[in-house]
Amino acid sequence: MTTVAEQLNFTRTQLENALASDSLIPLSMLTKICNDAGINREYALLNRNPMLKDASSPQSKHTAKPDQKDPKDAYEEFKARLAAVIDLIPMSNTEIADVLDVSKQSVGRWPQTGQISKDYLRALCEIEGLDYDWVVTGEVNTIAAEETRKRVYASKISEIDAEIARLQELKERLQLKRDYADRVIRTKRDLTNGWGVVPAGSVGTIKYQSPKGSDIFFEPCDCCGMKARISRVSMHDIEFVEEE
Repeated sequence: MTTVAEQLNFTRTQLENALASDSLIPLSMLTKICNDAGINREYALLNRNPMLKDASSPQSKHTAKPDQKDPKDAYEEFKARLAAVIDLIPMSNTEIADVLDVSKQSVGRWPQTGQISKDYLRALCEIEGLDYDWVVTGEVNTIAAEETRKRVYASKISEIDAEIARLQELKERLQLKRDYADRVIRTKRDLTNGWGVVPAGSVGTIKYQSPKGSDIFFEPCDCCGMKARISRVSMHDIEFVEEE
């Protein structure tokens, strides 16, 4: 008590009398006590606001979750989910509009703007039995949400797989054409009037014809390739044709 009184610049007796009195203590004394104790003076006087000065109000305690997404990103992801849902429905925009009693233009704008009422979104989900909450939040926290996610993205994954397969096939075809062109260049370089050597592997892939009717005869040789005999024809008269 003596230490507290000294910190408040009061005597022990003054502090004891003030606390024991039924009358209000001086405001200056109350202010000093609250400041030294870290207590809000309004709490001591009126019993309002947090007791401690560093305590936060309920509103200030509300902070964003560490994994909470940026609102713009969440908005773009919602539009993507909405577009995927509309693509999944085996109906045209006109047919969807008829079912929901809206205009065709409205259905087309929904995935572009992300502006759709809860009632229409719920009705849209009900057409294919999709989970409304997953479409809204993207959170997979129920079996229904997981099943909806798989169904919505299954078609997209199939489209991606098909595109990858198409590009792979195109790559292989381009590689075959490149290999063919390389063989043609090497063969033209090696063939001469008379006898020449055709690189191994050319037979069966490339055949040689002359616009002037001269024939090229292939004969086995011991040089890991084929010999080509050209009858009085120059290199410019040789036409390379890829076999079907």
